[in-house]
Amino acid sequence: MSQEKLAERAGISAQYVSNIERGTENPTLDLLLRLAEALKVSLGEMCEFESVEEMDRRKLRSAVSEMLKKTDP
Repeated sequence: MSQEKLAERAGISAQYVSNIERGTENPTLDLLLRLAEALKVSLGEMCEFESVEEMDRRKLRSAVSEMLKKTDP
């Protein structure tokens, strides 16, 4: 979804969405709830994230698993 569409659905400006993404604005809880609703996710889902290290480990495990599958007779 574009910043413009998200902004429209949440009732804010596209510039404000951009500022939130860049970390230069701190949205209120009310705005976070509106953004979650606009994205059709729960606030919990929107706030869940993995650390970069965990994502890298998961990608590495997946790549190794795929390579092993290819080498199995």
